[in-house]
Amino acid sequence: QFSNDDRELEDVGFDGVPSNNGFDEQKVETALFSTFLDSMRQSYGEESDEFQSILADPSNDDYVYYRENSVQDLPIQERFYRVMGYHEGNTPTAGGDESVRAITTRPDTEGLISRANIETNNNYYQYEINLNPADFNSLEIETNPDPDNRTYIVDKVPSDRQSNRWHLVRIPLNDFKRKVGDIDGFQNISHIRMWMSGYEKPFTMRFATFEFIGSQWRKVENIEENENFTGEFKVSTINIEENANREPV
Repeated sequence: QFSNDDRELEDVGFDGVPSNNGFDEQKVETALFSTFLDSMRQSYGEESDEFQSILADPSNDDYVYYRENSVQDLPIQERFYRVMGYHEGNTPTAGGDESVRAITTRPDTEGLISRANIETNNNYYQYEINLNPADFNSLEIETNPDPDNRTYIVDKVPSDRQSNRWHLVRIPLNDFKRKVGDIDGFQNISHIRMWMSGYEKPFTMRFATFEFIGSQWRKVENIEENENFTGEFKVSTINIEENANREPV
């Protein structure tokens, strides 16, 4: 945990020094990256807005909570831009400004799972989802999915406005695209990493829920042979939050 008395000198990000107000004038980002700043000064000019922005945070690692007053007039993508991945000052203590909140209470570390263990293995399953917000036809509920180009959409809430459309995506765990490293089974998975590719302009994805859904029901083949059986048996998950209008329940 950080000390409340010296938090500004401890919560400084991965570079190990604050943007300003360090232990001394040499232990700040402007001193650590002085060569870089000289180059930017020559490129943009001392009084330019670009250089002043770089000078204020040479490491480009200052945390800004998305509800802070300083970012309320920015587009939504820029408001969330500095919440994740910017580590200096991301544990502010509760104060008079309710718009400033911490994103963590622990020091940032790379690969640290707990206080005693560091994860060094690179073992995971990789899944791919083809979501193109500009192609409405590709965002329909899958009825005859292409195995090589799946969206995994099983339900949706339509709307004339793109910002009000919601899609329910379910990916079977065993339908992974590739397997990386020495991993076998799903009993010891603790993290999920997501990234997007192929987009030409910024966009925003909102998640109502993001979760694993498990079921103890399993389909067992050939329990009892019946040549006249014409029904279709499916195993699925139904709950009152996501499937309240389902008939029959």
